[in-house]
Amino acid sequence: MFEPLPFFNGRHLNYSQFFFYLISLLILIIFVVFGGIDLALNITVWSIRRKNSRRIFKRRSSDEMEAGFTPSLNRENEESQDQDDLPINQSRKSSKTKYHSHKREVEREEMKKEVELQKRPNSSELSQNPKRDSFSANSHEDPDENSPLNVVHDSQDQDEGIDYLKRDPSEVRILYYFIISFEIILAILVLFFWDVMNSFGVIYPGVLSLFIKSFIVLAFIPLITLRFYFLYQAPKKYLNPNVSWKIKGPLLGLVVAGVFLYNWGVMYFWRGICIANHNNDIRGFHFSNFGITTATTRGWYHNTCPDKDRPCFVYITLPEDALGSIFINYHINLNACDGECNPKLEYSEVDTVDDIPNIQDWNICEENVKGEYKVPSHESFERNIFTCLLKNLKESKVYAFKITQDNWDAQPQIYYHQNFNTQSIKILNGGDIGNTKLAQDMHKNSVADFDADIILVGGDVSYDNNFATCFYCYDHLMKRLPYLRNNLGVDAIKVIPFIFAVGNHDLGINAYSGRNLSIDENDSRPVFKHYYPQNTHMDGIPDRVNRRTFYSKRFGNSYLILSLDTGYEVEMAEQVDFIKTELDNDYTYKFAMYHHPLYSACMKGEKYKPTEQGRTLWVPEFDRYSLTMSFENHVHGFKRTKPLKGGKVAEGGTVYIGDGSWGPIIGDCKPNNRDLMDNNKKLHHVWHLEIEGSKLKGSALNNYGMIIDDFTINV
Repeated sequence: MFEPLPFFNGRHLNYSQFFFYLISLLILIIFVVFGGIDLALNITVWSIRRKNSRRIFKRRSSDEMEAGFTPSLNRENEESQDQDDLPINQSRKSSKTKYHSHKREVEREEMKKEVELQKRPNSSELSQNPKRDSFSANSHEDPDENSPLNVVHDSQDQDEGIDYLKRDPSEVRILYYFIISFEIILAILVLFFWDVMNSFGVIYPGVLSLFIKSFIVLAFIPLITLRFYFLYQAPKKYLNPNVSWKIKGPLLGLVVAGVFLYNWGVMYFWRGICIANHNNDIRGFHFSNFGITTATTRGWYHNTCPDKDRPCFVYITLPEDALGSIFINYHINLNACDGECNPKLEYSEVDTVDDIPNIQDWNICEENVKGEYKVPSHESFERNIFTCLLKNLKESKVYAFKITQDNWDAQPQIYYHQNFNTQSIKILNGGDIGNTKLAQDMHKNSVADFDADIILVGGDVSYDNNFATCFYCYDHLMKRLPYLRNNLGVDAIKVIPFIFAVGNHDLGINAYSGRNLSIDENDSRPVFKHYYPQNTHMDGIPDRVNRRTFYSKRFGNSYLILSLDTGYEVEMAEQVDFIKTELDNDYTYKFAMYHHPLYSACMKGEKYKPTEQGRTLWVPEFDRYSLTMSFENHVHGFKRTKPLKGGKVAEGGTVYIGDGSWGPIIGDCKPNNRDLMDNNKKLHHVWHLEIEGSKLKGSALNNYGMIIDDFTINV
């Protein structure tokens, strides 16, 4: 089955797919129109040439008769003389091509005269090299310069423009070369964008696509052939209708087979295309801040989800009751199971990490659900995603767990979750990550050594642009982000939980388009939702359709974290009541995290819909319920505002930090809102936040691990 175009059934394309779709249509239209016009012109010129050649041949025959020559005898003499000068094999070939009718004789003479016209030098060349004159060299005659034959050859032919056709001026040849190059480029672009759209699944299935592309190439070959015919007059002898089909048949078969093999190879190479931003640290074709990879190029990597006797990814996300429950998510390669994967997740509660080696009794997670998502079948990274919902957790306790499968022989790896303490917590915060060299530097220098209890990511997690084939962007991010910590005292790995906000690149839409993305119930995207469940549905694990993009995380009565959607899937106005309900409770610290900033450090996005609506709809609620801090992202900058209320500096107001520059390239953006800022720069950074009782301390670190800003807030 293939995915129809969006206007056929209302299904949405992400903005990268839509852009390529429009470009593909434009190039295809140009190719068809230009090719049709060019073919018509070629046929017209060829027809005119043929008529002129016939008329000139008839006039020459008449002039020869008036000059006292017998055309048939003269032609035979010339032919015999020409054959004497030719090699033996060409002479034999010429003797086999005699025509048996007057019509075929005329056509042969026409071809011969045209070739003679091409080989005949101009008047200056004749004076310098008289031996090249066919009349003086072959007939040993010296006709009078006023002979009708000379008049016909030197005057009338030039008047008819035959010299122009047989010897094109350089500028005309350049024009021909340009047209040929333009046609070839158009054909290549048509094939490329066709494969891109076929990979998106928005045109025709693979086999039909192969035949249509091959037809385009086969229809294009005559255009190129005609162009070279007008340039050189050379292919005519290769297109001789008298050549046996024993030769033409295999040649034609090779051409057709070559076209199909070429198109199949191109289509195979471009299958599973992914267009991702800020993933320059991954092999592929990269242009500035975006790159293209295919299933073929991804096959050059080691498998990010190998078929070993253990899961390839294990990570934790949080439901609404973050203190009392967790989602444990893990991926298993399909080849690691005998048939269908039916893993068991076993867990145990202990007081401290040091008690893990002494665990004797393990409990089985009852809510262990296999997700709906599967990696596209043409990939070598196929896996199932499982999620276990653990409930009734206790504050500050340690929860060890392991994952087993019946056919696994290896000793299972033990992981653990250190549950939260309502009196103190360490938070790592940032946004806009991707897979770049800068992101790797940030992981190494500013993230790895911070013993965080939780990681907050404010959207644009991997820049996958909502391509199902860009799942590997998340794979590489999860492989490189140090959220797994080895405990030196025991053989167990600490898993730091995540909270994610949704960004425009996570849903694959243009942040400034002013439109929302509707998720089709039968769509396999976005990968973001498949990988990261963050809310419960009917007190259980939600399916993809019921995974929301805004939710709250409650840590007892101490901390509240709102993760909001700045209009990418759900309108900002629709979240106002939710914000009121969640903030209208007694928490020591209240945080909000979202992607598009309300008080940006640069002019980018300042006048767009999310900023305007956020200040109108959300800020009054933030002020009314005394929001402690807001984590903003998206514009790839760095900022920390003064305490604000109603957009003005006020004691006890909300502090807005961030602007999202964990890993992407920072562009040139004019500074903004400087009067509201304590710090406003263009720097890569993450935030280290530490809460101890009523004191919140924060530090911003750059990609070299240096502190570039710090603050303290007492609540």
